Amino acid sequence: MSEALVSYFNQATMISILVPDGWEGTQLSDKKFRIFAPPIASLDGHRPSISFERTKMNQRGKEAFMQVADHYLDTMKQGMPQFTLLNEDAFQLSSAGALVILREFSWVDADDTGNDYTQFQAFVLYLSNIVFIVNGATRTPSADVLPTLKQILYSMRIIPDA
Repeated sequence: MSEALVSYFNQATMISILVPDGWEGTQLSDKKFRIFAPPIASLDGHRPSISFERTKMNQRGKEAFMQVADHYLDTMKQGMPQFTLLNEDAFQLSSAGALVILREFSWVDADDTGNDYTQFQAFVLYLSNIVFIVNGATRTPSADVLPTLKQILYSMRIIPDA
C-alpha cells in the first residue's frame, strides 16, 4: 500500500486494522463491520470493500474450524453463478498466532447486474473457538485493489478481551 494508512479500531469485534486514509467504516451488526474504498467513477460508483465478522463456534479446534470454512465454500459454490476457486492458502496471522485459511475466487452476478466479481474470503481461528470471517471484494475490472484489501487483512490485530 503506497497510500497513507490510518489505524481503525472496532470495539464490537476487538479488531484493529490499518486502512488507507479516506476509506470509510460502517457497523453492520453488533459483531460485523465493513470498510469501503472511495467510489470508482468508471464503475458507476462501485466501492470495493472488506468486512470483518466475529463469531463463536460451538466446538473447539482446527477440525471444527475447517468444517466451518468448508461449509462456507460449499455454500458459495452452490449460490454464486460461474464460481471459480482461484487460490487457497493457509498461514499464521503473526499478530495473534491465529490460523488463517484464505480463499480467492471469482463469480458473476448473473441474476441481477451481470457484473463479475473477484473476492477473497479468510477464516481466522482465534483461541480455538472464535472465528473471524473476512471478505474482501470488488468488481473484476478493479481487481487491482485486491492487494490493498489483502494488506488490510494482514494488518489485522486481535485485541484480547479484558
